Amino acid sequence: GTLALPEEWAIVELARQRGFVVVSASSSDRTNTQCWNHHNSGDATRVVKVIRRLRQTLHNELATLPVFAFGSSSGGTLVGSTLPKLLATLTTATYAADDDNASPPFQLAGYIAENTSPTHTFSQNIPAVFINLNKDTIGAKHVRNFIDDTSNNDHN
Repeated sequence: GTLALPEEWAIVELARQRGFVVVSASSSDRTNTQCWNHHNSGDATRVVKVIRRLRQTLHNELATLPVFAFGSSSGGTLVGSTLPKLLATLTTATYAADDDNASPPFQLAGYIAENTSPTHTFSQNIPAVFINLNKDTIGAKHVRNFIDDTSNNDHN
């Protein structure tokens, strides 16, 4: 697990300058790998609850704004795969049953996955940006394959 790198702080500052509301979260594992758990929806559920609570608190100011996600390494898998899958399963009834003052469901308007190789589990229905390290030729190949697969699925 890493704290935000200078590049990530620059992304946050740029987003804030453009009027975005920025929410930052850490994985629930703070003692071992500190990586996001993307094998179940535990960490994703926490993120959804935070965003819902924020939207609820800010009512009109935030309830209709698009939600974008950024994740690096295991966080890239969280925002590209686990979070979209969890959001797709939630309905207004699920939200209402979970909390009497629940905000309406939301979907991601897009995501950025940094230092993450996309796999078949990543959402192909959400605009995405993939950033890999300059010398990560394997990651670059995975990104190219993902884009090719997505393009082929769009034409079928």
